[in-house]
Amino acid sequence: MKITRDVTLCIPTVNRPAELAVALSSVLGQTIKPYRVLVSLDGDAEQQAVIEQDGLIDNVRIALEANGVQCKFVVNPGPHGIGQTKNFYLNFIESEWFLQLEDDAWLSPDYIERLVSTPTFTKRQTAGLAGVQLLPKLP
Repeated sequence: MKITRDVTLCIPTVNRPAELAVALSSVLGQTIKPYRVLVSLDGDAEQQAVIEQDGLIDNVRIALEANGVQCKFVVNPGPHGIGQTKNFYLNFIESEWFLQLEDDAWLSPDYIERLVSTPTFTKRQTAGLAGVQLLPKLP
């Protein structure tokens, strides 16, 4: 199992625990796992409790942490909408790269591996193409 310390996977969500569980599950199958998964909750403490007490999400979180991936849930008291929620989690990113994954999407198993091995991708860039395979650069 390989973990890249350069990538944080960010997932904004609002009151969609089933979809979030699927998105988080796709991280387990990565050939190279991210350093951290950061889930930004757009809502209040009640929503945070619902997400954190969801058995499926908790099981996936435990599996990720057992595989060396840090999981962090942050609450953006609101609601504020998707744009502000994405801006909010930027305050918590410590890695060189970050990926944005919507809570109703999933990553193909080699997505992070392909991302970090792409020679034209430089540090401090954002990869916001959730679930999309990187294509070879056209001439």
